[in-house]
Amino acid sequence: MKKISVLLILLSTLITGCSKNKESDSFERYMEEGKRAIASDEYEVASKFFSLATKENNEDTEAKALYNQSNNLVEVLQSIEDEKYDVAIQLCDTVEKISSKSSIIKDVAKSLKEECNTLLKKSKEDSEEEINTNTTISKKTYYLDSLNAIEENYKYAYDDFISEVELSEMLGKEYSQWDKILNEIWSVLKEQLPDEEIKGLTRNQKTWIKTKEADADFAQEEGGTGTLGLEMKADSLLQSTKERCYYLVYNYMI
Repeated sequence: MKKISVLLILLSTLITGCSKNKESDSFERYMEEGKRAIASDEYEVASKFFSLATKENNEDTEAKALYNQSNNLVEVLQSIEDEKYDVAIQLCDTVEKISSKSSIIKDVAKSLKEECNTLLKKSKEDSEEEINTNTTISKKTYYLDSLNAIEENYKYAYDDFISEVELSEMLGKEYSQWDKILNEIWSVLKEQLPDEEIKGLTRNQKTWIKTKEADADFAQEEGGTGTLGLEMKADSLLQSTKERCYYLVYNYMI
C-alpha cells in the first residue's frame, strides 16, 4: 500500500512538472514570437503573442509591459493613418514610460515619434498655407463686394432734384470713396504680385493717372469755365477711378 502511495505521488509530481515545463515552453515561445513580430513591423501580431504570454504567466511583468507597449504601438499607427499626429506622439510617450527590460518596442516608438513630429510640422505649414490662400481669394471677393456696394449706394443718389452745391458735394463725396478704395486695392496688389509685375503695373498706373487728369481737364473745357465745367471734371475723375478699381481687381487681384 505504501508503494502505491509513493508511486501516485511521484506520478503526480511528474505530471505537474511536465505541465509546468509545457507552460514555460509556451510562454517563452510566445515571447520570442512577439519580439520577432516587432522586428518584422507586425505590431498587431506581436500584441497577440504578448497577450498569449501573459495568459500563460500572468505574473510576468515583462510580458505585461511588452503587451501594453505593443498595444499602444498599434494605436500609434492607427493615429498616424488618421493623420492625428499629436495623438500619436502622446501614445509614443506612453510607450516610452512603460518600464521594460527590452527596448525593442521603445526604439520603434521613438522612431515613430520623430516621424510624427515631422508630419505634424508639415501639416501645420500646409494648414497655414491653405488659410493664406483662402484669405487671398476672399480679398478679391471682398473688394468686388465693396466696389459693388459703393456703386449701389449712389445708384439713385442723383435721380432726385438737388442744387448745384449739393451736386458738387455728392460728386466729391463719391469720388473720395472710389479714390480711397483704389489706394487700398493698390496696397493689396503690392503684397500679392511679384516684384517684376508690380513694377510694370506701377508704370502703367502712372500713365493712367496722367490720362485720367487729361480727360478730366478736357471735360472741364467742354463744360466751360463755370460750375458745369467743374461738375463735368469731377464726374470724369469719378468715372475713371471707378473703372480703374474694377479693372485692377478683376485682372490682377488673386
